[in-house]
Amino acid sequence: MPVYDYACQSCGLEWEAYHEIEERNSEWCDCGELAKRIYFMNGKPVVYEYYSENLGARITGPAQRQRLMKEKDLSEVG
Repeated sequence: MPVYDYACQSCGLEWEAYHEIEERNSEWCDCGELAKRIYFMNGKPVVYEYYSENLGARITGPAQRQRLMKEKDLSEVG
């Protein structure tokens, strides 16, 4: 059974879990949110990084972006 890496965009928790291939996109976080799979290329995680002028900070991942938005009392629109 394959091991998959997951991350919760709501609370930022990251973990590994064993799943059958057909169940790999149905992992739930303890906080109740559906988790996203983390994909790796050549053994390294796929990470994005950019500077957000709206938040005034360099964003290195979804969890950090959500945390900054919460700190600044902002919410996504659309």
